[in-house]
Amino acid sequence: MEIIEQKAQNREIAAKAPAPPTPTNVVDLVKVLQDSLNRTQSLKQKRASGPSSGRGSTSALVKRRRASALG
Repeated sequence: MEIIEQKAQNREIAAKAPAPPTPTNVVDLVKVLQDSLNRTQSLKQKRASGPSSGRGSTSALVKRRRASALG
């Protein structure tokens, strides 16, 4: 009501200071997804170069079994 009365009397209205922004719990989804992709890729690289890499792939195992069954 005070502001309305000041406007009606053509007085200058003092501007109120804007309220400080309230903190939010916003998560940067792009950053979270990128971190997840980076972790997944690093795990794949570790698995590929790990001690199990000497066994060969599944298709190589199948070929060896077929060759031993035929031979």
